[in-house]
Amino acid sequence: ELIAMWKSMLESPEWQALARVQLFALIGWHFVEAVLIHLFGATPGKALLNIGVRHRGDLHPTPLRSLGRSFIVYMLGVGFYFFPFSLIAGIFSLFRLLATGKSLWDQQLGTRVEMGTLGPLRIILAIIVFFALVGLQSIRIV
Repeated sequence: ELIAMWKSMLESPEWQALARVQLFALIGWHFVEAVLIHLFGATPGKALLNIGVRHRGDLHPTPLRSLGRSFIVYMLGVGFYFFPFSLIAGIFSLFRLLATGKSLWDQQLGTRVEMGTLGPLRIILAIIVFFALVGLQSIRIV
């Protein structure tokens, strides 16, 4: 009964439309992230937390390197956001980072992550942004 219900849900046009939108948004985000890291060395979240991505000195990574980093993080860092791969990838990434001081994707691409100071103002701002984004999810567009 549960499998039949799951199958009917997957076949519904609404669910398929939602899956398509999510897929295109996810793929689109990788390109947006690559452009932001190439131009500014950070995404809005990284900038808020005073984190930057660099390549060879103080240069920002090239567009192709930034795009590659985005996709490699998606595969190896968060396991395609698919349980249990996300759990395994997160644990593996943490242990690798603790052991070597670099993530696998940064080591392979020759990039490095620079972290500035994280003062109380940035922490408070990050908390406010977090709750604002959670609140935005509850808004229903008609």
